[in-house]
Amino acid sequence: MLPTTLTALLTLLPFALAQYDSPNYPAGTTSSAAAAPSASGIHIMEVGKGGLTFSPDTMTVPVGDSVEFRFYPMNHSVVQSTFQAPCVPSGNSALFSGFMPVSSGVGQNKFTVKINDTGAIWLYCSQATHCQMGMAAVINPPTDKTLDSYKRAAVNTNSSSPSSVQGGTVSSASSSSSSSATPKSNAGSKDEVAGKFVLVVAMAVAALML
Repeated sequence: MLPTTLTALLTLLPFALAQYDSPNYPAGTTSSAAAAPSASGIHIMEVGKGGLTFSPDTMTVPVGDSVEFRFYPMNHSVVQSTFQAPCVPSGNSALFSGFMPVSSGVGQNKFTVKINDTGAIWLYCSQATHCQMGMAAVINPPTDKTLDSYKRAAVNTNSSSPSSVQGGTVSSASSSSSSSATPKSNAGSKDEVAGKFVLVVAMAVAALML
């Protein structure tokens, strides 16, 4: 029969280990899972990759999510228009990324736009005749209008751009937002305490067996 002290220690061991394995974080902290951004929160649209295209050129994005435009050679832009007037800015507040010259690969800068409502956003590239050649896209397309119709109407238009970047944020494509940072976990400290408890139990067993 095991001594009373040893029996008590072995009885407490499972409860101690269970306590340190549970996700009881100190007040004011969050788990890494809670801090990680939603995988669907950012939707990537590539501008000029493989030719005069947006890829994908049709996208459905929930309110609150963002679209991140990434740019490829040679020099492209993203401008918002209306369906009725392709290749022309939709107004004084039309989205405009500015022109993004890229020599090779993906550009150093990205243009990020947050989606605030479910209305259709018609987009085009205002560089030279890119819009007239079919370089257009739509976010949250309506059921009664198509991108193909937009492109056909764009053939005989003249492109123009707003005077300055607006409606979104230009930033480094390699930068990471603070919201995506993972807070330091306290898992190491929990494992350390549990390990010390096991060590104490082992030493007590060894002492009692002498």
